[in-house]
Amino acid sequence: MNVNGRVAVVTGGASGIGLTLCTRFAKEGADVVLADLDQEACNRHAEPIGALPVAADVAREEAVGSLVSATIEHFGRVDLLVSNAGIAIDGGIETPTCAWQKIIGVRVLCPAAVRTPILDGREGTQEARGAISTEEVADIVVEGLAQERFNRFAVKGRDYDEYIAMVRAGRLAETARTAGQA
Repeated sequence: MNVNGRVAVVTGGASGIGLTLCTRFAKEGADVVLADLDQEACNRHAEPIGALPVAADVAREEAVGSLVSATIEHFGRVDLLVSNAGIAIDGGIETPTCAWQKIIGVRVLCPAAVRTPILDGREGTQEARGAISTEEVADIVVEGLAQERFNRFAVKGRDYDEYIAMVRAGRLAETARTAGQA
């Protein structure tokens, strides 16, 4: 994907995968918005890569709207949104409802809340047709993992076939003896 000259917003951008994406996008010429919960962390990590730091709790729709507004005010548009923010809360069935609501807010509602203001007034345009939903991203990832698993299996199959051919030809014992002499 060519991000040069694009405006990319990355949630969960102050650490881990999000920070790596921000750094990579900036290096490849994108205008980057590094969004995370803590403004100080956003500032600290955005400055070295020239990103716009924006603190936003993506579990809150109004904060997501403010993130999109800040991006549009600064850059004029949003070309790419990476809804990377995530949380993990320990517990099982006893987990309180407010914790489940937080998880759902970050993982499910954030992408929908972002998509709405980004596409507002752009229905039927090329920009709207280029928007990718969370479900589409998940489908792409699953397809990619399945293909990678298939490719890995195919390579292992070829390696196994070569191994069996070497055993049948008696070269494996010869290779082992030669390796033991080295």
